[in-house]
Amino acid sequence: MKTQAALLAQEKIETINSQGYQATLSGDVFEATLPSPFQLFSRRTVVSYVDEALQDTGSDVGLKKIEIIVSWQSSLPIVSKEFKLVSLITAK
Repeated sequence: MKTQAALLAQEKIETINSQGYQATLSGDVFEATLPSPFQLFSRRTVVSYVDEALQDTGSDVGLKKIEIIVSWQSSLPIVSKEFKLVSLITAK
């Protein structure tokens, strides 16, 4: 499950990177379920502006942080697991 979650996170990062800096909007998007065969997973994408120290900032200084969090239920019904991948995209 963790390997599949990592691949789903990497896939989203690659999609965002292929769109380019300007098309990557800041914000928080939650996908409650993913298409088959990954319907056991959910994915959250958070894009935020950061400065050169990687601290969140409200203004665009040419650097965005992309966080992808993929979650799934473990075999125990009350425990959820997650995999998080963080990347940066810069204005060229």
